Amino acid sequence: NDENVAKDEFEKQAIEKLKNGESYVDEVVVKDGKPYLRAATIVPVVMQKCTLCHPHYEQAKKGAAIGAIGYTLPIE
Repeated sequence: NDENVAKDEFEKQAIEKLKNGESYVDEVVVKDGKPYLRAATIVPVVMQKCTLCHPHYEQAKKGAAIGAIGYTLPIE
């Protein structure tokens, strides 16, 4: 799924850091002269029911990172 891949260098680096155990990655960037907070957090397996729709995570332990969510927020 092309929508579920890292879209830029921040996302690529954030995914690597999250894979290596960090639970949160952030950075302030300036785009078009305005500051933004870029952040990424893990998406963990939260319960056994997760594997009903995602059977490929059956062996993942509860709390294990199985994905990431990225955020871009304006700083005012």
